[in-house]
Order: sequence, then structure tokens, then C-alpha cells
Amino acid sequence: MKSKLPDEISAIPSKRIYLSIIADYHLDLALCELIDNAIDNWIFNGRIQELCIEIDLDYEQQSITVKDNSGGIKEEDLPLIVGPGQSRENESKEIIGVFGVGSKRAVVALSKEIKIYSRFKDSKTLLVEIDDDWVQDEDNWDLSVFVVDDWISRVN
Repeated sequence: MKSKLPDEISAIPSKRIYLSIIADYHLDLALCELIDNAIDNWIFNGRIQELCIEIDLDYEQQSITVKDNSGGIKEEDLPLIVGPGQSRENESKEIIGVFGVGSKRAVVALSKEIKIYSRFKDSKTLLVEIDDDWVQDEDNWDLSVFVVDDWISRVN
């Protein structure tokens, strides 16, 4: 026999999950993950044009920029790129990523200040920012989404 207690427990993970999933990540692996995600997104969006991925490593500014023309992410799908364990359901056997930690792991491994821009087709340009303050705040799992005026530059 069992009886239910009146209070439930929370299964929301600790923000330390972000730090633990990057323990074995390094620059090469993180960049490969972002390239894999661009390929998967390009396939998901129907391969409208030839895929182009640009990577800029700026040693002076200590910044990394990864741009692609894979088609962007719809506003309602933005949680897929920031929520651990979330991934797109796709029947295609061609996609690479299946576990839902790739982009989250890669961007947090690369930087303590992350800016993710996306424009799905020719819609508005969206920005999600993740910084170390957010990672350290155990009580806040929400991220703001901003509409930014400047368009993402086209990748050739």
C-alpha cells in the first residue's frame, strides 16, 4: 500500500548542469558541435540553398563568431537551443544531433557571455543572451528574447 504526501518535489535541475555538461569540452569539439547543428538545421529547413558556415576567431577581442545560412530558427523553437535535453523531433535519419545538449553545451563551453542571433527566413531578427550571472542564478531558468533592429549579415 502507498499513500501520497501532500507536497511534491521539484525535479528542476541545478544550474550546475551547464557546468557539468561542459567538463570535457574544448574549443575544437564545441565548434564541431555548432557546425553539426547548422547542418541539422539546414536539413530540417529543406536545404533551400547551398550551406555556408563562417567561423571567425578574433584573438585580440577574445571572441568567436559562428555564422551560417541554414535557415534560422522559428521564435517558438528558441527553447531548443537553450534548454538542456530539448531537441527537435524529426523522422529524418540524416540529422546528426539527437540528444538535445549540443548547442547548449557548445556555447556555454566557449564563453561566459553568449549572444545567439537567429532570423527564420526573412522575419525579425531575434537575440537570446546567456551570461555567467544567469548560469549562477539557481532560481531563474527564464531567458529574455529580444527583437533587434540590425539584420544578421548574409553569409555567402
